Amino acid sequence: MKEIMFPQFLYVFRHVLASGSADNTVLLWDLDQGTPHTKIKCFEDKVQSVSFHPFEAQTLLSGACDGSARVSDCRSPDAHRAWSLGPEIERVTWNVQNPFCFAMSNNTGKVAYVDCRQDTPLWTLDAHEKEVTGLILSESVPGLMVTLSTDQKMKTWDISGAAPVQVSERTCRVGAALCGAACPDAPHSVAVGGDNKQNYIEMVDLNISEQYTERFGSRPLLKPAVPAPDPMET
Repeated sequence: MKEIMFPQFLYVFRHVLASGSADNTVLLWDLDQGTPHTKIKCFEDKVQSVSFHPFEAQTLLSGACDGSARVSDCRSPDAHRAWSLGPEIERVTWNVQNPFCFAMSNNTGKVAYVDCRQDTPLWTLDAHEKEVTGLILSESVPGLMVTLSTDQKMKTWDISGAAPVQVSERTCRVGAALCGAACPDAPHSVAVGGDNKQNYIEMVDLNISEQYTERFGSRPLLKPAVPAPDPMET
């Protein structure tokens, strides 16, 4: 096995882990047994990002360096649909506020938003000058998307309309941003990791931006839905 590029636990079944690998596969691990349970082999290059569906435990979103994001049924590993955003997919993430939809980013600074019921993305955005290595669709703040890049920029976007609108931009203190995550207890806060050896991690309060507060501050927060257990065999 080559190096693991991106792991993620399944929310409903904490003993299930998905890992994307440089050997062009995704493995589903049974952590109780410490062994792989299922291998997904529909990729033509290394897999850089994986994301379980927030409500359908059997559905896995993955992004690979072959330029495509794929939605797979883990019960039938050969069954999948694909959407392209070449050259290489950096990050994929589901939209909990609209679980038919997901976002994907690539290594040239683009972000695309996809409705799984359609064959092509709803929109594609030139978000950054370099690869988009952090991609967040807020579970709690209506319409909020956050992007991070190795161009050292963090940007917030309003995607509640037909096309995305940039709201704010700031320079990251962590240098080239490598990853980001929303805080589950503070919806307007984001953690960023980067390559600055003096400051690897930064916590950002998005409300420090006046433009952000004007756009999102008055929107009622959504309560994240907790998925019910799904009878997926493991």
